[in-house]
Amino acid sequence: MAITPTELTNRAFEISKRFSKVNTFYLKFMAKQIKAIGKLDKDNLHRLEQLALMGNNIKEINDMLVKETGLALNDIQKLYLESAREEYKDVAYLYNYKEVVQPPFSKNLPLNSYIESVKKLTDGTFINMSHTTAISKDYREVIDLAIDTVATGMDDYESVMKRMLLSKARQGMRITYASGRTRRLDSACRMNILEGVRQVNNGIRKEMGNQYGADGVEIDAHGLCAEDHLPYQGKQYTIKAYEKLNEKLQRPIGTLNCRHGISYIILGVSPKTYSKEDLELMKKKSTDKVTIKGKEYTKYEASQLMRSIETEMRYKKDEILALDSAGFDYKKQETKLGELKSLYYHVAKKSGITPRFNRTYVYGYDED
Repeated sequence: MAITPTELTNRAFEISKRFSKVNTFYLKFMAKQIKAIGKLDKDNLHRLEQLALMGNNIKEINDMLVKETGLALNDIQKLYLESAREEYKDVAYLYNYKEVVQPPFSKNLPLNSYIESVKKLTDGTFINMSHTTAISKDYREVIDLAIDTVATGMDDYESVMKRMLLSKARQGMRITYASGRTRRLDSACRMNILEGVRQVNNGIRKEMGNQYGADGVEIDAHGLCAEDHLPYQGKQYTIKAYEKLNEKLQRPIGTLNCRHGISYIILGVSPKTYSKEDLELMKKKSTDKVTIKGKEYTKYEASQLMRSIETEMRYKKDEILALDSAGFDYKKQETKLGELKSLYYHVAKKSGITPRFNRTYVYGYDED
């Protein structure tokens, strides 16, 4: 069976733990140097020594980032092959129906060639991400401020540096795109994994469809579906009708954070994966209303609320790690994290949605 969207998202979070590890070391190195600078006075504060230490720390972080990027790419490429092999097994009956020989997966050259092309693109994307991660600039900004605050003695060191650390913890290690836009490295990693698997699946499904002569498509379906795609998920269309449908949608299937994929089928031969009852249940699951803290949400909206709380919990854990490493008080952040956990449980209970605490993992805070 093909990997489900939920399983795929969980795998993406698992792989991105490698970047959570690097992010934690980045924050701890920065925070520990802040702690050390705070113990100095302006007479024995030597800027060049601190910048040299910063340079050594940045090199160690960069070395770790290169290593974890390589390991992540190995994980991703295994995931691509696993997903592709499962897809290939699922359509064996269509090759048989059309009396087309389905060669062993490893011998199907067009499929493997396509997968290799996506692998190369992914390698390039992740290597570029590691090269454009703004470690030096952000770290230097923090250390310069620490040195200047001690040197002038005009401001309360802990207050100034605590504000800066909280900002950097929330931002995390960031990559910079050619447009100048930035994104947290761990978020970019997950986004690229999900997009890469989608590319592999979409490409090989289309090629397989060409090989066995598909004349239609089926859009897969899932609960907690966005309202704009509810009328179309789980249905079968001729290829022409599907293309026409996708052209008129403001958010085409498989784009802009859409979790749907399409399978290439033979109309009248490929059984419908989802019955009318299945689709009605999924629609109900997505659109039923729940009340959370006095506000009404659809279950789909509640699921999005849970995703945002998961993100906030990760950020709060980063803040705690950074403050703790700097020797600063973090009771306020611990209290807020406890409130977020309570809210998360509350939303899960009210909506009936399964909590996913693996998605709140932060290296150094949580145990595997």
